[in-house]
Amino acid sequence: MKFDLHVHTRFSKDSDADIDAIIFHAKKNGLDGFAVCDHDVIEGGPFSVQRAAELGSDLVIIPGVEITTSEGHLLVLGIKESIEPGLSPAETIRRARAQDALVILPHPFKITSHGIGYVEGLDVDAVEVLNSRCLTDGPNNKARAAASSL
Repeated sequence: MKFDLHVHTRFSKDSDADIDAIIFHAKKNGLDGFAVCDHDVIEGGPFSVQRAAELGSDLVIIPGVEITTSEGHLLVLGIKESIEPGLSPAETIRRARAQDALVILPHPFKITSHGIGYVEGLDVDAVEVLNSRCLTDGPNNKARAAASSL
């Protein structure tokens, strides 16, 4: 199955992406689904699930969030209740686990986008190894190497 696990919608402060357009483009490009991970808000995920159903889409849409921790961003998939931004990565992960959510470390070495800057010691389920917004290959290559070593 093919999924994009890091999608921002118009609910995010850094996106004006229309949800219908995201659904259309995901299907057109052969995805089986995507995770809505707006910055520090969870409303986009449930709204996208509802909108996909209204459109008769068979895409799997995972409600998520990109939470700003005290050290950088974390993606939380399957979230049901908001987790406030600004907590430590460890506390954010603890609260995500209390919701049986999955945790992904996005763009860990892309410091200009609030990458945490390290991988070791974090109880994450996955590490994002390809972020299209990286201007050079360095951050993605470093993330790939760190994920492989773990």
